[in-house]
Amino acid sequence: MEKEKIIQSIIERQALKDSKDLQEAVQQSNETKNEFMRMKNLWALMQTGKGMKDMEVENDFISLQGRIKQSKRQKNLRVILRYAAIVIIAMVSGYLMNNIGSTGHEVTTNVMEVPKGNRSHMLLSDGTEVWISNGSKLTYPANFIGGERNVQLTGEAFFHVKRNEKKPFHVNVGDVKVKVLGTEFAVVGYPEDRQIETVLVSGSVEVTSRYNNKETTMILQPGYKATYNKSRGTLKKDKTDISFAKFWLDGIYQFTDESFIDLANKIDRIYNMQIVFEDESLKNRKFRGTIDINNNVNILMQLLQKASGEPFEYRIENNHIYVTSE
Repeated sequence: MEKEKIIQSIIERQALKDSKDLQEAVQQSNETKNEFMRMKNLWALMQTGKGMKDMEVENDFISLQGRIKQSKRQKNLRVILRYAAIVIIAMVSGYLMNNIGSTGHEVTTNVMEVPKGNRSHMLLSDGTEVWISNGSKLTYPANFIGGERNVQLTGEAFFHVKRNEKKPFHVNVGDVKVKVLGTEFAVVGYPEDRQIETVLVSGSVEVTSRYNNKETTMILQPGYKATYNKSRGTLKKDKTDISFAKFWLDGIYQFTDESFIDLANKIDRIYNMQIVFEDESLKNRKFRGTIDINNNVNILMQLLQKASGEPFEYRIENNHIYVTSE
């Protein structure tokens, strides 16, 4: 499979699992695999609209110049243009990848940050897929070396972990560590939230919390969630509706008996709109329903008005939504 087609598949967001040709091309050599993951992650990170460091721009241009020299020998102008387009767009849209250090093994550690109101999908070096959204940050190595695969999460993400029984995958978020071999699960752990949640869709995960030097561990089965209370240091397991996965994959969030204040935090992250309660009693009002992040915030607020047992009014000014009782 030509490099041009690989790049085109990235731009068109074609899933690796859906293309046999793409899978074969990526697995041909480590060099091809690493290049695919680099371009895939660059393209995903471009969607964040962050600023780009001068050094990263320079490095990409050096890399691009090397490809141009090689491509001249191959007389493949279209491949040059594809790479040039990605690098130029990267410059315009901004910071794509932050290199925060390396070890003696020359393992680069990267940080991917997704601003509020955005989602991004990326592929890690082991084939694990991650959907990151709404003011979240994932710290991960360019390549996993050693007996474990460790990543650090701040915020929320949905993971489809590539199975490797000899090399468990760990997600570290605050005082909680989630250990898996290969499965689908979500973790929500914003610093400002009162709790950290882990919800399992398939497979099995081990959740460990640490509070006052004491560890608590539990195993989750599909359809269950583990909730860690930050203030009490408690870890509990409950049955849950795994249709929540549509939020990360399709932008659909379903909720039942969720307080207005908790919904306000999610609305802030999804739409980058802060809710201001002019009537404090509204904070504990419960709602059930569905948020489609493809809808604008006005539609969402109108749906919440209809779903509310008691009427409330709202007005939008700049990036704030003011709510009050009628």
